[in-house]
Amino acid sequence: MLAVVAAIGLCWGLADAKKRRGWATQMTLTHPSDAQFAGRVSSRLKGCRSQRLVNLYYTDPATGQTQPLGVDRTTKKGRYEIDLSKPAFGGTYQTLAPKVSKRGSLLCRAGKSNVVTVPTVPLTP
Repeated sequence: MLAVVAAIGLCWGLADAKKRRGWATQMTLTHPSDAQFAGRVSSRLKGCRSQRLVNLYYTDPATGQTQPLGVDRTTKKGRYEIDLSKPAFGGTYQTLAPKVSKRGSLLCRAGKSNVVTVPTVPLTP
């Protein structure tokens, strides 16, 4: 009897540990126009794609510094669009979705998109 109780407790512990690890998050990033970035957040859990916060980051090729440029929330299907006020500068761009926790346990893992490189336009004399 004691062995059965211990086995059940072990199973509950493993199931609880799986919850804490969270659901995986995958992201894509495209550059459809000069001043726009778009993409999609996907996950097996609907709550990890719908209304998810997405941050766009720019890395300057000359200095190597990374800075945030924009933010958006995903649609029900996990799509997002970030519009810039000016055409994108030359450099690399990437989006990140921070992890989502609920009541102290991890629900959705953080996600990172592919890197999109925008070529630097040379100055004309």
